[in-house]
Amino acid sequence: MTQPPWDDDPALVADLREALAPREALPPDFAAAARAAFAWRTVDEELFLAELSFDSSAPHGALAIRAGTAAGARLLVFDGGGYRIDAEIDDDGDAVGQVSPASGGTVSCQTPDGTFAEAPIDEAGCFSVRTPAAGAVRLRLRAGGRPVSTDWINLGRRR
Repeated sequence: MTQPPWDDDPALVADLREALAPREALPPDFAAAARAAFAWRTVDEELFLAELSFDSSAPHGALAIRAGTAAGARLLVFDGGGYRIDAEIDDDGDAVGQVSPASGGTVSCQTPDGTFAEAPIDEAGCFSVRTPAAGAVRLRLRAGGRPVSTDWINLGRRR
């Protein structure tokens, strides 16, 4: 590391003037990316991920997570964090499901823009929550006091 040439006051004043000179405005995309990166500091360290293990819209059992345009009800199974989450999403946008092992709690349907809808999970582990008409979603549950989040899935286009 080199020492700045501040042997005299004029050099110090010149460096201070340059440091305080107006700069170009930060591009909005940079600012948004910085805020998004900063938001990761609050990610729940105890959050468990439940991975997609079955999708009825996938051909022959293949897991087509990012694609999917099934007509009718779509059956999904997620496993992970000690939980199994079974969900059926119908054409009206209702996700009805059950968490095993059963316990009360809450479930929310999340989109990349934030929480779309929330609902309670009853003591039998059953829930019903609204989903958007299309796009990427995930379920985030707090069951038995533990947070669990599913993989993101694409609902395709409905209605």
